[in-house]
Amino acid sequence: MSAYPESIGFIGLGTMGFPMASQLRKKLPDTPMFIYDVDVSATSRFLDAHPLTPTTACKNVSTVGLSAETIITILPADAHARDVYSQILTESTTLFHKTFIDCSTIAPSTSLEILTQFPRETRFFDAPVSGGPMGAEKATLTFMLGGSEEELATLRPLLELMGSPTSIFACGNRGQGLAVKLANNYLSGLVSIATCEAYNFGMKTGLDPKLMQRIFSSSTAQNWVSDKCNPVPGLSPGTPPSNGYKPGFKVEMMAKDFGLALKAMEEVGASTELGTKGEEIYRTVGEDERFRGMDSRVIFQAIGGDAGNAA
Repeated sequence: MSAYPESIGFIGLGTMGFPMASQLRKKLPDTPMFIYDVDVSATSRFLDAHPLTPTTACKNVSTVGLSAETIITILPADAHARDVYSQILTESTTLFHKTFIDCSTIAPSTSLEILTQFPRETRFFDAPVSGGPMGAEKATLTFMLGGSEEELATLRPLLELMGSPTSIFACGNRGQGLAVKLANNYLSGLVSIATCEAYNFGMKTGLDPKLMQRIFSSSTAQNWVSDKCNPVPGLSPGTPPSNGYKPGFKVEMMAKDFGLALKAMEEVGASTELGTKGEEIYRTVGEDERFRGMDSRVIFQAIGGDAGNAA
């Protein structure tokens, strides 16, 4: 018996979904695949990128749900997830024994709401990802599954085609994958703002940002943003900040995730003092036409940092 599904559905071929689906297509070349995106050009590009493969571009999400054994979705926001799954659930009597893996970053409460609408015989998991477009393209994503270790064992072979084997985690109950994902983005987003401010400060005093990066990497200020995706252009070649802050994780998406995190935190009575200011910063920058659509590390430029190449 194969460790992989007999057929795969993929809904959402955006910045993250396209490279994730491409990994599956390349590594499972003979597996029938059913794809859908509201942007028809995205499905056309996918078909062009993977010619002579058993890939079907479906006209609606219901067809994907009906056709595939395992369906992966990755959608921009709660409203999109509700809409997609409401369409799929119109065929609920034919969904028995299928598996749905939702990699969207949405509110845990929204995911649980969707879960309750599925037949008991259908498996539905929240499985948000971290690692951004670079991780999706390199198949090094982190997966946070709202499920048990036993459930993860049945999905691990498929998820490892898109993610790092050491970074695929069972988080417990349904919804808890999303809870840790929001906690992750909340923390990394705040660290990113602080990193932007620290480099801006140091550079304004005349410090060489390359020297700052070396010092930070061996000191208590060490963090992933400074080391791997530095907001100062030129310090991390091949990353969005060194490519005009594109493509990357859009600043308005970070604002969205902060809003979700704040709501979830308030629901359980957790403190949100830093987060409230962080959400305001990302939202304000995301609404600025100069920065909208850019990687969230563009905060560095927005606060007045020198975005000239530091290399």
